[in-house]
Amino acid sequence: MMRKVNAAGFSLVEVMVTAGILLVLAATAYPAISGLARLREDTTCLSNLRQIGMGILAYSNDNDGKLPGPLLTAQYPYYTSSNQLSYVLLDYLAVDKTLTKVGKKDVFVCPGFRRVVKKLGSTPVYQLNITVTMDGSPEYRQPFGYPNSGYPDTFGTSDDVAPMRITDLTRITDKDGRPARMTTWMLKDHDKQPPYQDANLSSFSSSPAKMVHRTHRNALFFDFHVEKTDQEYANQ
Repeated sequence: MMRKVNAAGFSLVEVMVTAGILLVLAATAYPAISGLARLREDTTCLSNLRQIGMGILAYSNDNDGKLPGPLLTAQYPYYTSSNQLSYVLLDYLAVDKTLTKVGKKDVFVCPGFRRVVKKLGSTPVYQLNITVTMDGSPEYRQPFGYPNSGYPDTFGTSDDVAPMRITDLTRITDKDGRPARMTTWMLKDHDKQPPYQDANLSSFSSSPAKMVHRTHRNALFFDFHVEKTDQEYANQ
């Protein structure tokens, strides 16, 4: 004689308890998953900056020790302007030279920036440091020069500021004349947070409102190492 099988389904209480457990598990797992995604973004961004640094060194080696330039402060993700590192370093990085725009995974696009800014090309990804102290002088210098010829009404001259030689970077100091090459950033994530909020950039209105890595920026330094920086702005 066959046994009768109880075909009754789950009760409403059982369904609600199961759903609650699943929600708790999802809420517990989300921070870990989100943290891993942020870590991956950080790692990729730092790797990209390191590659850009190696590209600058290779360019200098092929150009009588000169740094790329003259370059603009705002560094955009496209390959169509001679005042952009992305254009100057085309021959030194693994990119498709037939393109006029960078792809979402190209070396000049920080993945954190790509997550925040949906339209590539309209906003600078990085900012170049053009206010460097040399030999303790109170006057700032521009290691990568500056294209004054493109802004004669602004600067009152059409003469470009020429880029320096890479050997000049050993003369970078703080205001007291102490060597500061290792602690002076060259290229850094761009956003609207201090100290960039007063930057005179025409595209500043479209820049990310907050740091794309939340608690810090990533930077390439003048001794060509890369690291996280700007922890002091974590709560801004």
